[in-house]
Amino acid sequence: MNKIKTPAISPGEVVREELTARGWTQQQFADVLGKSRQFVNAFLRGKSSLTFDVAFRLEAALDVPADTWLRMEREYRTRLERSKYQRITKAVSERARRLDSVAEGRKRYGQ
Repeated sequence: MNKIKTPAISPGEVVREELTARGWTQQQFADVLGKSRQFVNAFLRGKSSLTFDVAFRLEAALDVPADTWLRMEREYRTRLERSKYQRITKAVSERARRLDSVAEGRKRYGQ
């Protein structure tokens, strides 16, 4: 089965586009959120994970439900980790299949 690979997009990238559309600066947005400009900058670049606190602040500031932001964050972080651990998970899956094969052989031969 071929999966179409779509890029991992952080909630920060979505917010950055929204800020541009609204004509808001990072400093103005930081003031709205009650956070530092440094935090906002890191968040917009995907370097800072989204927390429940920030998700609810985004909901209040941008009128997008916190659940939506949290789901985006989970999907973004999962994609990043999946690509990072793809080689490891392949090796783990192969070892698990070999172990299943050995166990199945033992069942067949009554061991």
